[in-house]
Amino acid sequence: PAVVTRLHAVTDSADVWRWCGPVAIAAATGVPYTVAAEMIEFASGQPFRGRTHISTLHAALARDGRCVVFERVPGRPTLKAYLQARTQTHRRHVEIIRVAAHFIAVHASTYVDSAWSGCAIGSTQDLIKNHPRKRVTYRIIFEESERA
Repeated sequence: PAVVTRLHAVTDSADVWRWCGPVAIAAATGVPYTVAAEMIEFASGQPFRGRTHISTLHAALARDGRCVVFERVPGRPTLKAYLQARTQTHRRHVEIIRVAAHFIAVHASTYVDSAWSGCAIGSTQDLIKNHPRKRVTYRIIFEESERA
C-alpha cells in the first residue's frame, strides 16, 4: 500500500447510505467504499451490516499492510479540544477518530465524514463549529512509512 499523506474523495458506493467505518477507511486510504467494506468483512469474519467497532477498523487496516497505531485518546477530550490541541507534527498524519459512536477521517485542517458532510472533504473548523462538545474516544493514526 502507498504511504497515506492526504484524505481522498469517497468513491464507488452502491449504498444510498454510506456507513462511517468504510467511509473513514476509503477517505484515509483511497480505496473505493466497497473495497473498504470488504476489508471490514474480512477482518471481522462476518458480513458487513453497518455497525463496526474501531478495533475491527484497525484490524482491517493492519491486515491490508497499513502501518497504523490504534489507541484510546486520553481524557476523552471534546472534538473541539482534540482538534485544536494537535501539534503541527501530529497534523501531518492521517487519522481516523471515533467521535461518540461515529468515525471521521482527519488530516491537517480537513476531514471526511459520512453523516455530517455527505462524504465531502470539509474544514475541521466547520466540524468544530457544528459539534464542539462531542467526545473523541479512540484514534487510528497512519504512520508515514508502511510495513515492509
